Amino acid sequence: MRLSGRPPGRTPIKLFVETEMKAMKALLAAMIGASFLMLGGCNTIEGMGKDVKAGGQKVEGEAAEHKRY
Repeated sequence: MRLSGRPPGRTPIKLFVETEMKAMKALLAAMIGASFLMLGGCNTIEGMGKDVKAGGQKVEGEAAEHKRY
């Protein structure tokens, strides 16, 4: 007669390790998926960098135009 609800041979430590392994696999899969998304967005980031650079140059031009010394 078993007193606990777990199957025979599955100690609490084994259950904990199994749960941890499942969590680690899920985390690894999420990290790999995020990496692919980030690599796919490289072209977008490059374009955004060019836009920021152009905006910065315009701000510098305006600042130089309104300098008073």
